[in-house]
Amino acid sequence: MEPQVNLLIVDDDKELCQTLCDIFQELGFGVDTALNSEEAVKKCAEKYFNIALIDIRLPDNDGLELLNKLKKMNPEMEGIVITAYASTETVLEALRRGAFDYVPKPLKVDDVLYTISAALERQRLTAEEKRRLEQEIEAKEFYRSISIIDELTGLYNYRHFHELLTQELKRAKRYFHSLSLLMIDIDHFKEYQDAYGHLAGDVALKVIAQITRDTVRGVDIVSRYGGEEFAVISPETTKADAAAVGERVRNAIAKSALPTGGRLTVSVGVASYPTDAQNKEQLIWRADQALYRAKQRGRNQTCIWEQ
Repeated sequence: MEPQVNLLIVDDDKELCQTLCDIFQELGFGVDTALNSEEAVKKCAEKYFNIALIDIRLPDNDGLELLNKLKKMNPEMEGIVITAYASTETVLEALRRGAFDYVPKPLKVDDVLYTISAALERQRLTAEEKRRLEQEIEAKEFYRSISIIDELTGLYNYRHFHELLTQELKRAKRYFHSLSLLMIDIDHFKEYQDAYGHLAGDVALKVIAQITRDTVRGVDIVSRYGGEEFAVISPETTKADAAAVGERVRNAIAKSALPTGGRLTVSVGVASYPTDAQNKEQLIWRADQALYRAKQRGRNQTCIWEQ
């Protein structure tokens, strides 16, 4: 069912307002009337109108000024000017000030109805175009999101991790801040998959991704680096503080039972800018080396880069 079209008629001629009200109500429109601009503003504040028919000369205001005010209140509303002084100059000024069209006095109902129909058609087309643009923006956002998000874990993917790390390093250099990187790898993940199957392995990756995201701080950026490895970018964080974050993540994962009933642990490597590295490649390599040391020392521990 189509929603009712609401008209607001603004004219100080009470008899004209009532006549138009009766005619358009009979045609199925919702109609309100106002005898001056103050009353019109009040009614527009209380109710949505598709169309406003406004006399160009009102007792308390200029009709075009009123139209401008009503359009600010409701930009989607179309305004039609009623005028007994339809000079070319007046018409052009009305259109310039945002009116859809004008109808001359004395009014002819067919002319008014035709103008209203044309205004409603433009309103419909404008609304359709707005919806199309919104859908286009949503689609672009959707495709952008799937281009930067790892489908399995919902974390940022490898490619976007590199973009974010580049941005954060630039920021750290500009403001002389610390920046830390944690590389996290699941211990004995292949054995877990061999024991429980690849689907259980996928579930384990999702669970560990969620635990990591829930355990780090709000400013930290979590990504899936690849396979069973994750990366956490920690802005404005020293190596010692980042190691503490890594320990929280490691402990939270070690204490969490997986749906299979089994448990997994992680090893964590930490390196920082500017103490350990001066660029992105060096920072990743040294965090990875710290992770390798954690693996060598028996796994399920956090190691920091040390020369």
